[in-house]
Amino acid sequence: MVASNQTGTPAETSRVERQMDRPCFIVVDRDYPGSISTRKLVIESAKLNVITAYDAEEALVSLRRFPNVDGVVLNAAISDGGQCRALIDRLRQIVAGINVVITSAGGAADCDQHGRHSREHHVDSLDPRKLLDCLQSLRREATAEILKRDQQIPDQ
Repeated sequence: MVASNQTGTPAETSRVERQMDRPCFIVVDRDYPGSISTRKLVIESAKLNVITAYDAEEALVSLRRFPNVDGVVLNAAISDGGQCRALIDRLRQIVAGINVVITSAGGAADCDQHGRHSREHHVDSLDPRKLLDCLQSLRREATAEILKRDQQIPDQ
């Protein structure tokens, strides 16, 4: 795909498109000071893009607006009423095969086994490395390209 920018050559356009092919995830978490910014910082440190949502409704609006995201990272404790599973079902009504990564400290009964889906991943929210490993595994080629580019950048 070549952009309609008349000043850029196809090679420049191709380079720009590759730079913009970063995995993108909607991160859904309650609005606690520091909680979403910490998770967002961890994900962005791996050069992945993040769209934040602070509640279920904002997550649904974001997914409708950006249906081509690579997945949704959902804190299992998003609501006190045990609505994690209901939110996953609503997300899948918008994008049927969306990857959902559920983070929880010690498990979430509402989201664990009931309705388990092949594109549903459970990660300990207290282990940032496991979260990144899970997210990066969803887009292995893009992650490999990001790592390759990082190795080519000289230390300053």
